[in-house]
Amino acid sequence: MSDCRRKRFDQTGAAPSPRESVNPMTMGLQYRFPMKLVAGILSFCLCSALDADDKPETQVVKVRDLLWVWGNPEMGQPGADSAGDYAAATPAKRAEILGTPNIVMAGSGLPHDRELAAEWSDEVSHAPRLVWEIISDSHQEHKPPFEFRRRIAGIAPLVEEYPQIEAVMVDDMTSVAASKGFEPEHLRSIKSLLAKHDLPLELWGVLYTMNFDKPTTDPLVQELDVINLWHWHGQDTADMEEHVSECEQRYPGKPIILGLYMYDYGSGRRMPLELHEKQCETALSLLRANRVSGLVFLSITNDEEVVDWTADWIEKVGNEEIEVSTR
Repeated sequence: MSDCRRKRFDQTGAAPSPRESVNPMTMGLQYRFPMKLVAGILSFCLCSALDADDKPETQVVKVRDLLWVWGNPEMGQPGADSAGDYAAATPAKRAEILGTPNIVMAGSGLPHDRELAAEWSDEVSHAPRLVWEIISDSHQEHKPPFEFRRRIAGIAPLVEEYPQIEAVMVDDMTSVAASKGFEPEHLRSIKSLLAKHDLPLELWGVLYTMNFDKPTTDPLVQELDVINLWHWHGQDTADMEEHVSECEQRYPGKPIILGLYMYDYGSGRRMPLELHEKQCETALSLLRANRVSGLVFLSITNDEEVVDWTADWIEKVGNEEIEVSTR
């Protein structure tokens, strides 16, 4: 885990169950660093120290602490607060419906309107971890020129007000954006602008498994701090473990946040419940194994059955404790 991400995770702490009344912003997670026991002769001490340094630093967290919801603030409608009208729910309500503490503020992304950006951020200020999607300055979709000066300048005051913002994200990076001429230099420009504004934020980007072999993919992904990995076609989730393995091999050491669709957009159909159950269980096993760093749940289409099942599943597994690396 990068230094900036470690700082953000330590600041915000573990998230409580949605049925608990504890304020998630006051719950501190403390790192447990390996102790070097001084005993015996000098050579034993030196060996023990070296062994301890080689071991990854870890901490125990709940599964729920690593779960995210994909929010679309521009879609939020008053009164949409149930699984049946999930698509029209605000990001905060989507998180409440599912029981996921962390929120990706996606959709149209960070608005230029400072008052609106502040309003939307305030609505999710209870979330222990936040990520904001950014789109090029002149557009609400991916197309050149890919300039991000205004977006990064706009997020700077939000980070000061809401320190749980830990990253900016480029959606559809390896698909739509790449097809419109988005290149590694544009990601380097974002990182340069973040540094200019002294913002300790990570850079996330969306990678679709169907784009693994596109020649434009590898140079883009190499510039990221965190990979947000998605299966566009529901049927491809059957090979989720193999796809995560391929991602690990192509980009060793890069954290993977695994995306889970609750609607099969690639096939234009409802996500079959059996397929959704399998993808959730496979994703959980990858989370337990420390092979992915988090799960993001996404739907902008109403499907009460799938949303209800997902909320019940999160309630069932959310309090399970797992050990995660902090490096």
